[in-house]
Amino acid sequence: MKFLQQMNEITNYMINNVSYKYKRDIPKKIFVKDELQIDNKIIELIKEFIPNYNKIISDIKQKLGENLHQLDDYDNLKLGDLCIDSKKEGFGLCYVKMIEWQNSFIEDIQNSEASKLDVYRGIFDEPIMIQDCETDQIIDCPEIENDFNYKEDSEENIKFNLSKKIINNSFRKENKVEYNFDEIENQLISHIFTRIKKFKNEIREVVYQYEFSIDERSKIIHDFKEKYKQRELNEKESNAVISTLLYNQKRNEFDIKNIIFCLNVLIEIILEKNIDAKMTLFSFINTESNCRKAITNQIKEFFQILNNVDKENDVEYLNINCLINLIEFLELFIWENIKMNLELKYKEDIDNTIKEYFKDSEDLDNEKKLILCSVIRKFISRYLSEKNGENIKNIKTDNSLDAYLLNEEFWPENLMDDRIFFLMMLFGDKEIKVFQAYKLYEYLGGNDDLLGNAVKNHIIEQNQHI
Repeated sequence: MKFLQQMNEITNYMINNVSYKYKRDIPKKIFVKDELQIDNKIIELIKEFIPNYNKIISDIKQKLGENLHQLDDYDNLKLGDLCIDSKKEGFGLCYVKMIEWQNSFIEDIQNSEASKLDVYRGIFDEPIMIQDCETDQIIDCPEIENDFNYKEDSEENIKFNLSKKIINNSFRKENKVEYNFDEIENQLISHIFTRIKKFKNEIREVVYQYEFSIDERSKIIHDFKEKYKQRELNEKESNAVISTLLYNQKRNEFDIKNIIFCLNVLIEIILEKNIDAKMTLFSFINTESNCRKAITNQIKEFFQILNNVDKENDVEYLNINCLINLIEFLELFIWENIKMNLELKYKEDIDNTIKEYFKDSEDLDNEKKLILCSVIRKFISRYLSEKNGENIKNIKTDNSLDAYLLNEEFWPENLMDDRIFFLMMLFGDKEIKVFQAYKLYEYLGGNDDLLGNAVKNHIIEQNQHI
């Protein structure tokens, strides 16, 4: 536990600086020494921490499991070795065990008669995140024995001072010392345990690119829409976005898919920081304290170009209450690319009975087709477009498609309350699997210019003026 603060400083740095920057497999290929943006202070801390960590691991590896391995020397250390992305191995497993150790110690006190003492009350407060703890909130028991070679005013020897005080306050009978255990307990509590806290049974992990869980994301989108009433992009904003994208097609200065991903990350950050809905996205991302470093540089260029498109009129585009619609607007531009690269396992055909069912359905007019295709397209774009993504995003290919399509994030505001009835009416008793999503979209006319006509017309019109 005495190296916990070192580990916290390193892992928190990695969470803040690696999250959203790489796909999952990339940090395992990058040497820490080649990651030029790491602070020198952190580099020195890593070098100091490696032998400390390895000493602990060699002592307790058998108790913690085979997935807890020693760190390589600095020259061979990979960035992924310092990133928490699982509770079953590496630092993640180490944190799990440290939480267990500290909490079990406190629970033993809590379940004893001693818990009634006033001096103990502070340690039973609300649990804290282990990665946020301070030094005096970690259990670190002194040894009450042997060494009393200390200087009275030396901070390093406070524990030895305490040891001597405990022994001196014990009873002496003839040549025999009888320890005053009540006094020992009170001294230990008052000097060491007054600020220790239980830890929450959770840890923060590095978040890799494109790895949104559908359940977590849907909740965040719901909360965001509740707090920030979304509006449509106006014509000037739409034209500015299109002009920016066309500008990028010629110069290839940013990746639209990365921009969409980063904007999704902004949703969570804005919620956390309780930002004013009138603030422009351009202003927000240029406030360093607001944005995580790993996403800032990827989207600054996009907004810089966007903000300069109509410089003559000095218009500031796109505030926070149109963020969701901006994301959906951009998603249309990469749909062709997503279709082209979609894995074959998501393109299995629907059977003839389902085709006949939708063909003969009196409830499925063109307007409803448009809505259903739009919902399916958003689902595919966000959760099926990355290889092996379903394992991380809690998507099972053989599950019923409608169970996922019910998520609020795919639906327009005016149909939010009716989405269950809408799907029941259209799907009836027919079960369509996730792996048939694209073929259903295609069969319903999703590829026949049913979606995005307005956007495509804008692009044609803008191209004529460039």
